[in-house]
Amino acid sequence: MRRRWWRGGGLSGRLICSYLLVTLLAALVIEIAVALGPLLTNHQDPDVTDPLNIVLSQRYAPKLALNLSSTRSDNKLLMDKSLNVLLEVMIARTQGTTVAVGVVDPQYQLIASAVAITGNHSERHLATNVPVDVTDSALFSAPDAQSIIQQAISGTEPFAQAKSPSGMTTVAVPVHRAGSSMVLGALVTIFDGQQVTIVPPPVGPRELAVAFIVRLQQDGLAFLLLAMVIGTLTGVLISRNLTRRLRRITVTAEAWSRGELATTVHDPATDELGQLGRDLNRMAGQLQALLTTRQALAVVEERNRLARDLHDSVKQHVFANALLVNASRHLLEQQQLDQVRMHLSEAEALAEQAQSELTTLIHALRPAALADQGLAVVLQSYGADWSTRMGIAARMHISGARALPLAVEEALFRVAQEALANVARHSSAHSVTIDLVWEAQQVAMRIADDGKGFEISHAQPGMGLSSMRERMEQ
Repeated sequence: MRRRWWRGGGLSGRLICSYLLVTLLAALVIEIAVALGPLLTNHQDPDVTDPLNIVLSQRYAPKLALNLSSTRSDNKLLMDKSLNVLLEVMIARTQGTTVAVGVVDPQYQLIASAVAITGNHSERHLATNVPVDVTDSALFSAPDAQSIIQQAISGTEPFAQAKSPSGMTTVAVPVHRAGSSMVLGALVTIFDGQQVTIVPPPVGPRELAVAFIVRLQQDGLAFLLLAMVIGTLTGVLISRNLTRRLRRITVTAEAWSRGELATTVHDPATDELGQLGRDLNRMAGQLQALLTTRQALAVVEERNRLARDLHDSVKQHVFANALLVNASRHLLEQQQLDQVRMHLSEAEALAEQAQSELTTLIHALRPAALADQGLAVVLQSYGADWSTRMGIAARMHISGARALPLAVEEALFRVAQEALANVARHSSAHSVTIDLVWEAQQVAMRIADDGKGFEISHAQPGMGLSSMRERMEQ
């Protein structure tokens, strides 16, 4: 059955949730910045906080200078746009009902202008531009206004300002060419009433919260929902790719656990997971080489053991048998039939013993099927057969038997074979006790005999003891 990419609490779910949360957090930060930006900017807007002459000379005059010194066909449109913006600034800064802004060239000709009638001071933020009942030229051609414009165009002062008896205030600043003292014209503002100081409203937690809620109600909720969808889809796509690559490694590791070391991780990517796959493939190759080497060493070790056993048992019996047969032949020539019969009886016994030794070696090379019967059954059968062949009593004690890995059972069985062979060859024992006990975290095997024994510290270790030690270490 195909595995589901979603597993609650798994890597896929965590990645999707993390992408969703990160995207949602980023969207909330953007919404907060968009909602609070105008409030924070209003506190630092130089059009509101700086003096009028500074606003005109440093912010709007340089923009108009570019239009006056250029021959572009859209200069008039750009100039009108700048004047309209300045007109809104003047409406916010004055208490009167009439506001006019304009640009005059060095010949005192009005190039562009914007005029508005506004409501009273308390309602000016709701007023809209309406046609005025005075012409632009009437405002800018008044004698008092002309005098201020002349002072500005002369360029002797950074700005000129005066208030006429009619209550109209005129402020004019020269428009210089960029990087030069050449005067291209004058930027003029005319208004009635007094200037007012705009104090931005205080920005506290309540104002910030209200601004954010208003922004969220307008179009922020749709933005947040879109961000959540995008974050979820991104998490799904990335997690599916990541978990698919991790699943390849898991499947390959399961194959290795079954001994299929030829299986490899196929991941051509150059990132950390791809490098992990290549490292695991290299490790599997080294493990395969190590197992091959150990198998070869095991074959050599088994061959040496078999050679030693044949030398110590069957070869000696055959050699003694050959001597007895040769002696019998000589005695037969001398007609000593009783002696011949005795030697032939001994030769027959040696032949039977050699046959028994060969049977033992064959059983050692082809042990009973541990995988089918288990260590306890196989060891009991082998112990009973060994006791019959060697004439040595064997007592078996088994406790808590249960299944073990096949490699462990085979190692214990081989150690038992080697130990019983040593008992038969060297101990002159009359009985052997074999204890096999399974405990919670380990299995213990003890083989003891009542023979003559030896001092381990003075003993010359043979291949049998070395073989048993190596099997247990493995």
